[in-house]
Amino acid sequence: MDDPVYKAALARLVALLDEARLRGLPNFDCAALATCSSDARPSVRMINVFVPQNDGAVMFFANRLSGKGCQLTGNPRAALCFYWSELQEQVIVEGNVKEASEAESDRLWGRRTRESQLAAWAAPQGETVAERGAVRQHVQKFRKQSGFDRVPRQSDWYAYSLEPDRIEFWPSGWHRAKERVRFVAGEAGRWSSEMVSP
Repeated sequence: MDDPVYKAALARLVALLDEARLRGLPNFDCAALATCSSDARPSVRMINVFVPQNDGAVMFFANRLSGKGCQLTGNPRAALCFYWSELQEQVIVEGNVKEASEAESDRLWGRRTRESQLAAWAAPQGETVAERGAVRQHVQKFRKQSGFDRVPRQSDWYAYSLEPDRIEFWPSGWHRAKERVRFVAGEAGRWSSEMVSP
């Protein structure tokens, strides 16, 4: 996207992610993903995200059969909330979510940790388990079976792309001295920014 206002918002988000990474903050690339079913039942969970690239989309992985996967199928609107307590910063990103292509999903699958790849294969998404530790046992079993081979993407796991239409930078220091900045896409797709009272 060539819109300069949108590019400024994206650059600010990437700068915060980079600062959190360089400071060694744990889970710097995690965010709360909020989704809602077609019957207006909300749900939220923490997920890992991929730092936005040139196209500006925020990417994450989900199983099509998971709660978030099913909700996104019925209602593609979603929101992400990044929060870094040490930076006293939070960013809210809202938009429509689309399933990425097979090729893009494979590419991003390769950037996941081997442990998360193994877990995707060894633990069927959302199924009940008979006893504590069962998932860990399944992962260990699959690790032995796979050896040092590349772990292919499990067929139900896809990358998803959240394409923003609203980005809000909301400093979280409780002294509230900082101003919020909201970036919004208009009906014609042109972005604008506005200051918001805390």
